[in-house]
Amino acid sequence: MIAVGDDLSFTLRLESEIPVEKFEELKRLGKQCKIYPFKKAIRFEKGFLALDGKFLRISRDLDRKVLEEALEILFKKF
Repeated sequence: MIAVGDDLSFTLRLESEIPVEKFEELKRLGKQCKIYPFKKAIRFEKGFLALDGKFLRISRDLDRKVLEEALEILFKKF
C-alpha cells in the first residue's frame, strides 16, 4: 500500500500494469466514471475501483463480494 485517501480509500502499487482487456471486463460489474487523477474508474452501488498504470485505488465502501469478483478478474491469468 502506498497511500490512504482522505475518504479512507487506499492505493496499491502493483508489479505490472493491468491490461485494458481486464478493465473492459470490469465494466460489466459497474458503471465507468472519472475519479481524479486516475484515468479509468468504475463506480458500483457502493464504492469504486480506479486504475492508472500500475496503481489500483480501492474504496473502503466497496462491497466485499464485488471486491472479490473484481480482484478475480484483475488477477486471473489469460
